[in-house]
Amino acid sequence: LGDAVRALGWYRQFSEIVSVFAITNIEPLCEPL
Repeated sequence: LGDAVRALGWYRQFSEIVSVFAITNIEPLCEPL
């Protein structure tokens, strides 16, 4: 169970980083529109 909780925490952190990365990349692309 400990490994699953650790994996879930890592996954949540990873998805947070991915969404922040996506937002920072999408915003400059949308500005000219």
